[in-house]
Amino acid sequence: MTGQPENSEAASSDLGELVAEFRGRLVVVAIPCLALGVAAGFIIGHGGALGEVIAGLIVGVAVSVGLFLLCFLAWRKLTVRVYSGGLVYRTVKGDDLWRWSEVEEFLIRAEERENGVLLPQGLRYQVWYELRQPGRKRTFDATIRGHARLSEMIEEFVTEVQLPVALASFRSGSVVPFGKLLLGQDGLVVASPKHPRFLPLTELAGISVSRYDVKVHRVGRKLAWLSVDRSDVPNAAVLAELAMRIVVERDFRGGGESDAKLKPGQSPDA
Repeated sequence: MTGQPENSEAASSDLGELVAEFRGRLVVVAIPCLALGVAAGFIIGHGGALGEVIAGLIVGVAVSVGLFLLCFLAWRKLTVRVYSGGLVYRTVKGDDLWRWSEVEEFLIRAEERENGVLLPQGLRYQVWYELRQPGRKRTFDATIRGHARLSEMIEEFVTEVQLPVALASFRSGSVVPFGKLLLGQDGLVVASPKHPRFLPLTELAGISVSRYDVKVHRVGRKLAWLSVDRSDVPNAAVLAELAMRIVVERDFRGGGESDAKLKPGQSPDA
């Protein structure tokens, strides 16, 4: 997707200081190209005479080389430049410009690989990252070298912009949405049709996030009150930071002792 119809040099000039640059990963984009070429040669030569087999191999090699060169050119052009004010995603099709002030959602998606249960967690999931705004999306995955570090930088910039907005909205009395998690003055609502839940703000101990899940912690409890997939919670880092500030301010005012009044052996969920 090509983003802004503006000159790339002029577009990047108002994004501030260049922070980092990430290039495409050649192996990831080249393997499918080579596989297609081999498949084409196999189809042509399969089941034929020796001459047809040789011809198929020649065609397969030629197709593989051609596709490899196309992939190589695409890889050479694929670049993500991160600036203090946004990023530019450059491909052979053009530049896609994103300003941090225009980004509405940053999302981490994780999909378990086939038979992934047998693998360590770090290898069990295929992970990719998304920037979103209405009618527009940009994905960052393993085709980019260092895409995990790139996502961390993007999340830091997006959080820096989105957190003051979320905090101001919360303090004005509005409910701040993070996917199916809604945080307001009364507490945290889990807007799930099958399992809706509610945690009063006085009982919120904090929210922690990892690459795979988001956990809501309740005052006086060691186990998480709620754990949801990270894929279901856009701007999860903003949610965690917002919850931390809310809890700090609440406890500073002396309002975080609801569970201290429970009778011995009484569950906070009662």
